[in-house]
Amino acid sequence: MGVEERGKLFYKDVLPFAAMIMIELMLVGGNTLFKSASVEGINSYVFTFYVFLLGFIFLLPCLIINYRSTSIPPIKFSIVGKIAMLSVLMYLSQIFGYIGLKYSSPTLSSIMSNLSPAFTFVLAFFFRMEKIHLRSYTSLAKIIGTIISISGAVIATLYSGPSLLSSSISMNWIIGGVLLAGQYFLLAFALVAQAKILQVYSVDLMVVFVFGLSGLFVAGLAALVMANDVEAWKLKSNAVLITVLYMVRRL
Repeated sequence: MGVEERGKLFYKDVLPFAAMIMIELMLVGGNTLFKSASVEGINSYVFTFYVFLLGFIFLLPCLIINYRSTSIPPIKFSIVGKIAMLSVLMYLSQIFGYIGLKYSSPTLSSIMSNLSPAFTFVLAFFFRMEKIHLRSYTSLAKIIGTIISISGAVIATLYSGPSLLSSSISMNWIIGGVLLAGQYFLLAFALVAQAKILQVYSVDLMVVFVFGLSGLFVAGLAALVMANDVEAWKLKSNAVLITVLYMVRRL
C-alpha cells in the first residue's frame, strides 16, 4: 500500500473514528467535572450564566475581526426573534442537563447523550427535513438505530444497579434520567431549528452572535430570579472555574 493510499485510509477510516472517541471523552469529562463541581454547591442557574457569559466574551472578538473591514449583513427582526427562541431552547437544554446530572451520574448522562441523534432524526422527519423509504437500507438503519437508542435510554433510566425502584436513590436516578432525556430532546429541537434558520439567513457567525447575546440575557435573568443569594454567585474553587471554562465548548 502506497503513501497516498495510506493517507486516504487515515482520513476516511481512522480520523473520523478517532474524532468520535475524542468527542465522547470530552463529553464524559465535562459531565464528570460538573458532577464534581455540584458537590461543592454550585448553583445550576449561576453556572449556566457564567458559561454563556464566557462564551459570549470569546465570540465577540471573532465578530469584530471578521467584520472589521466589511459591513454586517442586514438581519430581519423576525430572524432575530427565531434566534432568540433558539437560545431559549439551548438554555433550557443546559439547565435540564445540569440539574439531571445532580440527580443522577455522569455515566447516565453519557448514556442518554445517544438520544440526541435519535430525537434529531424524529424531529427532522416531523418537519419534513428527512425522508423515510422503508425499502432503503439507510432509512431502515436509522429507524432501528432510533429504536435501540430510545430503548437503551429507558433501560438505563429505570435500572441504576442493585437497588430497586422503591428506594429514594432510585427515584432520584429516574428523575435525573427524565431531565437528561429532556435535555437531549431540547438539544435536538434546537439543532433542527438552527438548520431552519440557516436556510433563510446563512450568515452563521451573525446567527451565533445573536444566539449568544440572547442566551446571555435569558441566563442572566433566570439566575437573578433563581439565585438571589450573593454566595451563590461565587466560584468557590479553581475546580468550579475550570468546569465553567470547559463547558463553554458545549454551547
